[in-house]
Amino acid sequence: MKTEIRPLEKTDDIAAVTDLIMDTDPYLYRDLFGSRENALKVLPRLFARGNSVFNRSVYFVAVLEKEIVGITALYKMGNEWNEADVRAAFVEAGVPLPESFSAASAC
Repeated sequence: MKTEIRPLEKTDDIAAVTDLIMDTDPYLYRDLFGSRENALKVLPRLFARGNSVFNRSVYFVAVLEKEIVGITALYKMGNEWNEADVRAAFVEAGVPLPESFSAASAC
């Protein structure tokens, strides 16, 4: 069994990706999204926006036997936190900002 490391693709299992992202920092992402269900709705829109820390091109997944088992991000200049983009993705997803959003966005 060989693990493949590759860029995150549009067709990847968003539920698996969401779980792994939420697990990387359960406090920050819980505050940012409010819940896993919210993250499932908002993350695809953030990935599609392509100009913030959630730019799809900075994410790489580890795949073992066709299952995503790991995720990492390689940030570069230009992929900074953009609160306006994140807020817009929530609106597009029809998800209200959680009360904890301001605490997470201050990090």
